[in-house]
Amino acid sequence: MAPEPTDENVWLEDIYGEEQLAWVREQNARTEDLLEDADYAGLEGSILEVLDSTDRIAMVGKRGDWYYNFWKDRQNPKGLWRRTTWDSYCTEAPEWDVLLDVDALAAAEGEEWVFHGATFLRPAAGETYRLALLALSPDGGDANRYREFDVATRTFVDPAAGGFDLPTAKGNVSWLDTDTLLVASTAEDLPRTASSYARTAVTLRRGQTLGQATRLFEVAEDHMMAVVAHDSTPGFERTFAVDYIDFYNRSTFVQRDGS
Repeated sequence: MAPEPTDENVWLEDIYGEEQLAWVREQNARTEDLLEDADYAGLEGSILEVLDSTDRIAMVGKRGDWYYNFWKDRQNPKGLWRRTTWDSYCTEAPEWDVLLDVDALAAAEGEEWVFHGATFLRPAAGETYRLALLALSPDGGDANRYREFDVATRTFVDPAAGGFDLPTAKGNVSWLDTDTLLVASTAEDLPRTASSYARTAVTLRRGQTLGQATRLFEVAEDHMMAVVAHDSTPGFERTFAVDYIDFYNRSTFVQRDGS
């Protein structure tokens, strides 16, 4: 029988370890010494000029009567989450209603937040889109903190008043209804896969912790990750779970009759 191969780099798995981060800084310094010259500085400047250009098309997503956009530029490097009306969007200079200034949030909370998107709760018939879960990464990595946000008041819903605020972790979140989330997470000692992603999904009621939530779905430890979601499209409502076996293979399950 062939011996098990030895991974001499396994020590780098501790991505926040002081020794590991020191090694990363050393590799960065070596790379910068090799690459950074006058040509590099000119190329970097021209790329930043394009990325920070204010005449870029602001791509939008429609929710209800509003058109939402996330915008970053030289003045707002962490970005603005904002919205406008269709009539305004069709003009040369749309009037944007800023819902969240991520740079200001980062400064106020002392965290280097990176905005990873918003997931709205589909409103009941006749109501407007109001509540959203914002995914905020403290370092730009895979792990996100999910916080409930009210676009009407432009504020986070206070956890003390029952607002959802999930600990930073790898995983995903989906609305089931106004007071319930489907959550796959590695927070609060929930099991994780060998790939370090969420292994378990739960049904989280407003006011509960993840540890108190009912287990919904679980994958094998040697699979890559578990994902859960609810499709609230009228007439097509369904809850499903996905077992990501590896990078190329997955199995999808649909919940019927509670199982």
